[in-house]
Amino acid sequence: MTKLQEKLISIYNGTSKNVYGHKDQAETLFFNFLDNYSVFDYGIMPDTIANKGKAQSIMAGYLFNILNKASFYENLKDSAILNNYDAYLQKNLLVENNLIDSYQKNQPTSHYISLSDGDKDINIDELNNIKVDNVFLKVKKASKFTATENKILTQAVYFYEHNKSSDTSILPLEIVFRFKLDPESSFLKRCKNNSDYAKLFNLNDVDKYCNENLPYPIIEFFSKLEPKDRLLSYSEASMMADLSAQDLKQLINFCMLMAISLKYIFNDHQIDLIDGKFEVIKITKNNQTSFILADSIGLDELRLEYDSTTLSKEILRKFYRLTDWFKLFNQNSNNKDNLPPSLSHPVKEIIDKLYGSVVNHLLQQEVFPDQLSLKDLCYRLRSIKLENGS
Repeated sequence: MTKLQEKLISIYNGTSKNVYGHKDQAETLFFNFLDNYSVFDYGIMPDTIANKGKAQSIMAGYLFNILNKASFYENLKDSAILNNYDAYLQKNLLVENNLIDSYQKNQPTSHYISLSDGDKDINIDELNNIKVDNVFLKVKKASKFTATENKILTQAVYFYEHNKSSDTSILPLEIVFRFKLDPESSFLKRCKNNSDYAKLFNLNDVDKYCNENLPYPIIEFFSKLEPKDRLLSYSEASMMADLSAQDLKQLINFCMLMAISLKYIFNDHQIDLIDGKFEVIKITKNNQTSFILADSIGLDELRLEYDSTTLSKEILRKFYRLTDWFKLFNQNSNNKDNLPPSLSHPVKEIIDKLYGSVVNHLLQQEVFPDQLSLKDLCYRLRSIKLENGS
């Protein structure tokens, strides 16, 4: 155990990451991402994924590091990517709110401090064949909301509170952004079931956007602190997170800008960003509100495509949907005797290459040895035949 690790204080142990405080750094947290994974909100599945934890830390550090640089926004503003979206977005991001200009003045966009090996900071440009056991994501601490359940009649109602004396708070929201809609998209299904929902986003003919770029990234809000994530209206999201009308507008514009920024980064690597999710911290200082990204940005939060192939855990979901376990789980998710099977060898073999291969491609370094090129990885993902969970 290193000197720094001896000073770490366990705060939270979860399915995908452990969180530590530090005895000498009260305002700092250390995230240790794990090789465990979960699908369908089951909890920890029986297998682990090789390099997943380290890759999640490194990919988040790489992306946060770029997003925190003022020079990045100078390049973004001069790029052609903003021309792909409608006048509404350009007006909000470039004219009325001047968001891009504000980030050209070194205003941070995330809680990220650095990567750490548990003893000292790690240089993101010198990760070739990294040998350390853990790669921590070192971040700034923020206060949290609490959600208290109350039974009213037969309904579980959640009431949200936060420390209003703190100037930084992690919002109790999962914020989803979408650039494209695939045929199975939950957003598309909501629009087809309720035409008024599509009109909320000024989409009069939602079907024409199936597998096509939307006029601007769609932003939706979901609860984060309740047993099951639920879709929230903008009104519910603002009340839950204690946001004013101006705060909410600023938050949506911030998330649009961060989504487009990520798309710009991935485009440089011939990767298409389809959709993803953010967690966000609200900062209030001198009666001024701003927002920064929290938690992590990686393959667990983003859906990427390369060579017309999805780079995500979707192959795991496809595998388990064909098992008897999944059928029983759908009927009764509380049946503790219904245990998921291990992955088949072909699926385990390819999923073990996913996280390391993507990081190597992004950083253009051999961070993880013995990985695949993205072209070979995608070919193998497309070649796997799944039958009866095998």
